Amino acid sequence: MSIEDKIRDFIQQHLFMADHPLGDDASFLAEGIVDSTGVFELVAFVEAEFGIKVQMYEIVVKNFDSVAQLANFVRSKISGKKQYANRERWESPTDVPNEAGFSANPGRQKNPFPNSAT
Repeated sequence: MSIEDKIRDFIQQHLFMADHPLGDDASFLAEGIVDSTGVFELVAFVEAEFGIKVQMYEIVVKNFDSVAQLANFVRSKISGKKQYANRERWESPTDVPNEAGFSANPGRQKNPFPNSAT
């Protein structure tokens, strides 16, 4: 079953009871398919179903306004998760050190001078 199919099935079973099919590009907001409470149900669903973590700043219309947009968002999160799976253990992409060895998260900085005393 595709990501779109799983999302559509969840919406039709839990959020939007209609006798017509839900198209991939139908706007959740404009068509009244999902309300504000429903968005948080969608967040919980995609986190559980696809094993991703959705940050509060990612809960925006661009990511959550249609089946197609939400599926693309899920795909990007899954591919980002795979991208960092083979690196040292980082908590988020902002923890990846820059060329000088410094992370955006100061609590997890690497020593840029590994041969010097710390």
